[in-house]
Amino acid sequence: MLFLATYFPKPGNPLMGTWALSQAQALRRQGIDLRVVSLTSWVPRLAGRFSAGARAYACCPRVHSWDGLRVDYPHWFLYQVGPLKRLAYRDPEPQLRLGWLSAKANLRRIMREFKPDVICAHHTLANGFIAARLHDLYGVPFITIDWDFGEITDCAVLPKRRQAFERIANKAAAAVGVAHRMEDGLRQLFPHAHVCTVHNGVAPLPVSLWKEKRPVEIQNKLVVFSAGIFYERKGFPLLVRAFAQIADKYPQAVLRIAGDGAQCSLVQQAVAETGLGNRVQLLGFQPHSRILQEMVWSDIFALIGWDEPFATVFMEAMAAGKPLVCANDGGVNDVFQDGIHGYALPPHNISAAAQALDRLLNNAGERERMGQAARRLFDDRLTSDATAKSLIKIFEAACPQRQKAGI
Repeated sequence: MLFLATYFPKPGNPLMGTWALSQAQALRRQGIDLRVVSLTSWVPRLAGRFSAGARAYACCPRVHSWDGLRVDYPHWFLYQVGPLKRLAYRDPEPQLRLGWLSAKANLRRIMREFKPDVICAHHTLANGFIAARLHDLYGVPFITIDWDFGEITDCAVLPKRRQAFERIANKAAAAVGVAHRMEDGLRQLFPHAHVCTVHNGVAPLPVSLWKEKRPVEIQNKLVVFSAGIFYERKGFPLLVRAFAQIADKYPQAVLRIAGDGAQCSLVQQAVAETGLGNRVQLLGFQPHSRILQEMVWSDIFALIGWDEPFATVFMEAMAAGKPLVCANDGGVNDVFQDGIHGYALPPHNISAAAQALDRLLNNAGERERMGQAARRLFDDRLTSDATAKSLIKIFEAACPQRQKAGI
């Protein structure tokens, strides 16, 4: 399998697309001969002096190994930033054609060397575009996997985006979404595409995480933990305000948030306005291993942002045996049961979030019961190996020539 994923960890940014790496590693564990290609915007080395983000691209090696998994990082002239990103979102094909032309030689070399039976393309736009071009050249079947509600539903109001998406979806052996709501959107917009759902999964957490003692600052505390990039849809200021509504009732409770981003000032403003001081602990960006450790140290995991497709951070919290507080419009609600694995609440509803936190903080037995149920759900259905097996069935169906040969 050739595995195309532009949103994939880079040596200079290992937090980028950790779920894509987890999926690739799970497919390899299931016996798939895998080669990962992560097309990377070309940035001159001089530009890498100005920001960590630019440096991750400017200094990205051509090939890197992630625990033995080879990843190629060919350069291409496609830049998902600023005005270029907004323009490409509305009308993707001009920039995608330029990207294809700049990467074609490297991609054709990889196809000749590797000779894949099938291509897996993360995001119909842009990797699906590349997979469709390779399909036209070599006849190799491909599937697409999409991870965001808006990237699909916006096709209904952006005609050029819809045309580009439709051409690829109709060529794909399967168009996969990570949530049933996403599958429904694909079916409505692209009735001729072969559409299905495969949920996200993550690897079980290392046993060693449970051996680490809590740091002094959270010993004898009730810990509500959250993590993510600070942008509007994640709803972190709302979570701070929800916690503030019940904080006086639980003086031993703290809210710890790992992350950073464009709305950092709004999160800080919410902390200041609620007067919570050190009761809300902003941890900044943390390595993935630290996020998982914080999961294990916590008592509750809360992320109340809306339109979450199927956030892997929920799977990690369930793997840690924690009850969830989440919005009821996200993909995790395909498997999550309100009142069984935690509480699902209407989006943007601070009072409902406060009530859910109140119920969990007030009842250790309920926290334990829901956390155990969440862990069982993870073990039964949401490990990366389990979801990889579901994907492999789709890949096998896309390769009829291998089926006929009895391979």
